[in-house]
Amino acid sequence: MTVLAGLDNVQQATDDSFVQQHQQTQVHTVVLNVTTNGTVLFLNLTNDGGTMLHVSAVRVLLNGTLLPPAALLSSTVDGLAGTDLWGPQQVLSLQLSASASSGQRVAIVSGGWTAFGVI
Repeated sequence: MTVLAGLDNVQQATDDSFVQQHQQTQVHTVVLNVTTNGTVLFLNLTNDGGTMLHVSAVRVLLNGTLLPPAALLSSTVDGLAGTDLWGPQQVLSLQLSASASSGQRVAIVSGGWTAFGVI
């Protein structure tokens, strides 16, 4: 590897790091509501930031316990099922199989952001 190639690698890594930091500062989510019928947890969140997010990267904790991926019954973005892209100003609706009750805390997490709600 030449010195110039090494410098190119360092510059690319620096650029990638800057882009990732910038994207994380552009992420902001808002929990609109969290409800349950006792066996299903219903979550509605808004992507209030300026970055596209991935539904598949979203994880939900109920009272500090991570719900397994198999608990996800359905997800929609602005009413559209089957998409993995959650754009700015769009609403993500999740339905998860979980025994839940009023007053329990919910944390919704993904790479670099966390949102909180109470049932």
